[in-house]
Amino acid sequence: MPKYFLLFICAVVILISCRKRDINTDSNAHLNFSTDSIAFDTVFSRFDTNHAPLSTTKILKIFNPYNSIVYTDIRLMGGNASVYRINIDGIPTDHIDHFKIAPKDSFYLFVQVTPKITTQSNPLFVEDSILFSTNGNEEKVHLVAWGQDAHYLMDSVIDYDAVWSDKTKPYVIWNSILVAPGKKLTITNGVKVCSHVGSYIYVQGTLEMQGTVNEPVILQGDRLERNLDDVPSQWWGVRFLPGSKNNIINSSIIKNAVVGIEIDSVNVNSNPSLRMSGSIIRTMSSSCLSMYSATASFVNCAFFDAGQLCVFAQYGGDYSFTYCTISNPHCLNFQSNYPCFYLGNSDYVITDANGTVLQTIPSKLKYSLVNSIIYGQSTNDEEFAIYDGGRPANITQQVIDHSAIRTKLIGLNVNGNLINVDPIFKDMCKYNYQLDSTSTYINKGTPLTGIVDFDILGKPRDLQPCIGAYERN
Repeated sequence: MPKYFLLFICAVVILISCRKRDINTDSNAHLNFSTDSIAFDTVFSRFDTNHAPLSTTKILKIFNPYNSIVYTDIRLMGGNASVYRINIDGIPTDHIDHFKIAPKDSFYLFVQVTPKITTQSNPLFVEDSILFSTNGNEEKVHLVAWGQDAHYLMDSVIDYDAVWSDKTKPYVIWNSILVAPGKKLTITNGVKVCSHVGSYIYVQGTLEMQGTVNEPVILQGDRLERNLDDVPSQWWGVRFLPGSKNNIINSSIIKNAVVGIEIDSVNVNSNPSLRMSGSIIRTMSSSCLSMYSATASFVNCAFFDAGQLCVFAQYGGDYSFTYCTISNPHCLNFQSNYPCFYLGNSDYVITDANGTVLQTIPSKLKYSLVNSIIYGQSTNDEEFAIYDGGRPANITQQVIDHSAIRTKLIGLNVNGNLINVDPIFKDMCKYNYQLDSTSTYINKGTPLTGIVDFDILGKPRDLQPCIGAYERN
């Protein structure tokens, strides 16, 4: 028995000796990091204790290069007061002491930032660092970001005639805003409006967006990281409610939403529900433009990169597209089997909870396409669809003149139209819808002198203009 007991004691001693040797105590020990600094793009500052705009989450990977266990102390130098937040291997904290890293193993550390609000208009540089202390040897990973203050609106009703004109501090919307009936919101050139996820800009009164070619009004999500510039569904979009009237959008960019613009209104006066010119709507998970029994006109506009249809209308309406480019390429976010342009003329049917028809409102459709492009990469080779509800007589006016369309429909190869002819854009995969020098669309439009003398970029139109929003001269 003593013999076996002695063997047991020896084995325990050997194991303890090995375990001690497995822990690295070298004062020169160091860790390896996936990067020595973490940089964030501009992030909006915190605007109250309950609402903190989110930055992207950056990832730092830490390696133990040794064949022995390493213990390290990890500390966010700014501590609890820092604008940065860290998560160490799944643990949200600002420090951990004696953190164990197995031999030749690694772990992840996650970082976010929420800058504090200041009175400064221009972005403010904010920095901190994460300290790793291993056997007394200190190593740092630097954290850098730009914090941007803003005008914050949360569940706000614009119940007065408001003007947004600050070009240096964006307007940030949380949980939607409403322009009240009879009131007008004017957004001047160079202003940026950023909406949080799930937010709408509702308009029951009037919206005017008065951008310029060099200083457009920009509507987008509130995530400013460059890698999110072409990501849809970051907010809901602009919705014109029934009763809204006299809306004007000039030289503006609307991007990264679900539906760029939705016009949900029968016209209430002789003016269009919306007049839009020189503007771009792009990168939408549903549609760039949706309209219901509305009256709207679009000049020098581009609609592209939608999950379903770029332009969609239902229950009739009166729509005019002049010098517009409408396209859904597959090299961006989506591969759609929808046509990128659809106008429907079905009657509006009101039913009760049991599905019994209570009322049928007849619809009438009127539209024109002049010097416009409807050309994308739909998987069914059809980009142009007009649905008349089986009642062709209810399409009161149909003008397609000097336009370029990708379609299976016959009978459209008249009035100077180009059917199924590749436009040869410069690079639509990089949002460049200008015409290449070899494009057949050059000088194939009909002159509209005195009506539309400039293109979407402010270039003068030739006496023999190009088709689409971009003139090549």
